[in-house]
Amino acid sequence: MESRGYATRDYESQVAALLDERDASVAWLRTLHDPQWDRAWQHPELGRMTARAFLVNWLAHDALHQRQIIRYDYMYLKTTTGEDLGYAGEW
Repeated sequence: MESRGYATRDYESQVAALLDERDASVAWLRTLHDPQWDRAWQHPELGRMTARAFLVNWLAHDALHQRQIIRYDYMYLKTTTGEDLGYAGEW
């Protein structure tokens, strides 16, 4: 989003921060003993969400960030090299 200034941030430090945050999250998850994955919370907009649903959505959100990083890498190569990327395949 342009309004958040993501394009102006240092790419490498942002990726490093994302990976650090993911590592911290995984470390926290590993500290949980016998979590109650079926325990639910009433989200004000989405309705009932279990801990399992929250975790799966968290993982999906992480995958969306990975997709953004991959797209950024592809577009960077496309715009900075001037090379035809047809051999690489369709985006």
